[in-house]
Amino acid sequence: MSLRKNTFQSEFEKRKEEDRKENMKLFKSKESAYNSVRGIRVGDWIKDSYTGDISRVTYIWRDELDRIQQIQTGGQKFGSYHLSGKYMSYSGGLDSGYDMKKWKIRNLGYKREGQIWFFKNNFAMANNCVEYMMKMRVFEAY
Repeated sequence: MSLRKNTFQSEFEKRKEEDRKENMKLFKSKESAYNSVRGIRVGDWIKDSYTGDISRVTYIWRDELDRIQQIQTGGQKFGSYHLSGKYMSYSGGLDSGYDMKKWKIRNLGYKREGQIWFFKNNFAMANNCVEYMMKMRVFEAY
């Protein structure tokens, strides 16, 4: 009985380690694809130059010519960021953000960590996510 239990445990541990390696490989691939996108992205940080408040980008409104019209914020402590590759989506509460007719943005040239998640082994089902901390660009609205 003891030998059977140990065999089961070692197989379980082996599978767990394989999953960990596979998910890290997926994370690195998704992170690389996401970082290939130029400009501000959902998930990046944006600092308000007047108040000093910092929040994460939750949605970017664009016009028919792909010009940014509004950058919506609010994602920080609550909500979640799903990394699907080149793009990230947000689920949770929102703030009004920044109207690009009244604000400008600039990249501050450094990064700050934020939490992301994706489906373990790229298999979509309930309760099947892995979470990582990932470095995101930091912008300033002025």
